[in-house]
Amino acid sequence: MAHAAPVVAYYEATWASLPAGHLVASFDDGPDGFHDILTMDTVGLPQLLLHFRARAESAGRFGADGVARPSRYAIDYDLRKYHSQRVRIAYVARDGAIVSERTSDDTNPKQILPERFRRDVIDPVAAFATLRRYLTAHGARPGDHFTVHVFDDVRRFDIAASVVSVGTADKTVRVHLDLSAVAGFKKRGGPDAEDAPRPLEVFFRDDGAMLPIRLEVAVGFLPLVVRFDHRCADAAHCAAEKNPAATR
Repeated sequence: MAHAAPVVAYYEATWASLPAGHLVASFDDGPDGFHDILTMDTVGLPQLLLHFRARAESAGRFGADGVARPSRYAIDYDLRKYHSQRVRIAYVARDGAIVSERTSDDTNPKQILPERFRRDVIDPVAAFATLRRYLTAHGARPGDHFTVHVFDDVRRFDIAASVVSVGTADKTVRVHLDLSAVAGFKKRGGPDAEDAPRPLEVFFRDDGAMLPIRLEVAVGFLPLVVRFDHRCADAAHCAAEKNPAATR
């Protein structure tokens, strides 16, 4: 069977109902592997506060259990005064496990977590690829649930996914995600602390592509909503249609 072309989609984000950012996602998932790329940048007040811009990429294969097995993970980003920052993770077989290791061109100055937190874990982009693979391969049913273990170069956390509903009329699958801190988080206490449990709601279009169409999460006690806007022929033109500065 021929490998389908990547699905490229453009999203717009709002925070407290105000414009917050743009995101372009390229989902290239085949029978045996995946290569997903996300590019994002802030606008409006978040741009004034954060000056955030990033490109995240993960590629690898799927195991027999449907969980992604990334071979590489990379992020290039700017945040406030920090420019041209790089996250680079390689996955190394060691003592019967796959260990996430920073490569020499990773710019993170923080000490990496002990190895026990980096064994048999995947990156956040691969975690999302796993979620989409699970929903398409198993057929989403309310009550289905699974958990993936994630390391993002600094923090180790778990993502527990539960299928809330599968709509027949609107062909939408709603999934509830709970992000639970394991290690590497600041312990400040309070419901919006960095290490506090963080629930997300994700909605997918129930079709062959299982395209995410909406994500909802509270940030600073205010709702951050990412909405699907349109599909694109390719990522470069996708960004340029509504955000010309993205290609400069």
